[in-house]
Amino acid sequence: MTKFLLIMTCYRDILQFICKSGVFAVSPLIKTARWSALFLGMFYGKQRFDYLKPIAEEERKVEEAEKAAREERERIYKQLSEANTDTILK
Repeated sequence: MTKFLLIMTCYRDILQFICKSGVFAVSPLIKTARWSALFLGMFYGKQRFDYLKPIAEEERKVEEAEKAAREERERIYKQLSEANTDTILK
C-alpha cells in the first residue's frame, strides 16, 4: 500500500509540474491529427460493424438450429434411458 501511495504522489507531483510549466500548449497540427484519427476510427468501426453484423446474425441462426437439434437428441436420449430403466426388478 505504501508503494502505491508513493507512486501516486510521484504522478501527482509530475502532473503539477507539467501544468505549471505550460507544456499543455498542443500545436494545431497535432490537434487536427488527433481529431482526424478519431473520426477515421469511428468511420472504420461503423464500416467494420456493418460488415460483421450479417455474419454474426447468420452464425446466431446456425447456433439456434444446432441447439434445437441438440436439445431434441437429449430429449430422445432421456426418454430412451428412462424406458430402459423401467423394469420389474426395481
